[in-house]
Amino acid sequence: MQIKFVTPSTRTSRLVADVELHFELELPGLKLVGFKLWRKPGPSSRDEYYVTLPSRAFNKGHERGYFDYLRSAREHYEDTDGIRQEIIDAYKDNRQ
Repeated sequence: MQIKFVTPSTRTSRLVADVELHFELELPGLKLVGFKLWRKPGPSSRDEYYVTLPSRAFNKGHERGYFDYLRSAREHYEDTDGIRQEIIDAYKDNRQ
């Protein structure tokens, strides 16, 4: 799998990059899009980032919920932490 960073189509102050996962061996020729790399808010968090997954918003009564397209097959929320950290590490490595 290869991580590619794309200049965001809409500029906001904290959005750093759109992220695509390009598959090589697992699903050759396919990519998963919709990841976003964000800078954490606050003046002291210049090099601190977080990643959002591709998702769809929906309404639950008067609340808004999100359905993540990339989820754990084992129903463990922490399973997606690995890909989030891998994206952040790749971005930091790319900048140097």
